[in-house]
Amino acid sequence: MKAILYIAHGTRSKKGIREVEGFLQTIMKQVNVPIQEWSYLEICAPTIEQGIEACVHQGAREIDVIPLLLLKGGHYKKDIPGLLLLLKKRFSAIKINLHPPFGVQSYILDGITDLINEKYSPITETDHLLVVGRGSSDMNIYKDFHLITTGLKERLAVNNVTSCFLAAATPRLEEGYHLSQNRTNNRVIIIPYLLFSGLLLDELQQFTEQKRALGDQTFIIEPLSRISNIQLRLMQYLNKGGPEDCNHSLLI
Repeated sequence: MKAILYIAHGTRSKKGIREVEGFLQTIMKQVNVPIQEWSYLEICAPTIEQGIEACVHQGAREIDVIPLLLLKGGHYKKDIPGLLLLLKKRFSAIKINLHPPFGVQSYILDGITDLINEKYSPITETDHLLVVGRGSSDMNIYKDFHLITTGLKERLAVNNVTSCFLAAATPRLEEGYHLSQNRTNNRVIIIPYLLFSGLLLDELQQFTEQKRALGDQTFIIEPLSRISNIQLRLMQYLNKGGPEDCNHSLLI
């Protein structure tokens, strides 16, 4: 019997947990797989180990692991595979397929464009868009964020789109914001490249409020889970069984 285990990052934010679980409950109702569980990479329960156990106890012989991550950073390349490999000794008869994160997708960039236009249209050449990522020590993050900023420039027909990070990569938020201000006398619109609410989004919202209190024209959009197409595309992906190129080197 087949199962799906969804893995979210984890947060201390009650609002963030409600968003994750509401997001998943909607998807699980529409996905035609008999066993579906969710887990968290850190901070929250159930853990990945507990999620695997729950699937196995319900009779799963094959488990598709679906990371609710936007990009292929260290969590996807190291942390999750490491945890799955540690579980190999306990569940040697169970086949576990680790599927890729969302990646940089046109429908996500289209959704971000819609979120921006819904609140701040019209966007002009004097506005500056600052895409803020979680950050990663994986150097491919710079390539991904180049694709993201380039895609938004094309969709919004503006040139002033840059990126910065909250941790583990540069430029950091304060520096990225300062560079944005130097390029415009108009609005700086912060785009959190985060899937759900949580402490990182809280930090960005507080940062925005602080800058506005100083007289800056600083604004922020909502997290990417507000993009309805993300849920729709994930449901379609799962009902089709996922791609043939899931990472078979990580099968258990």
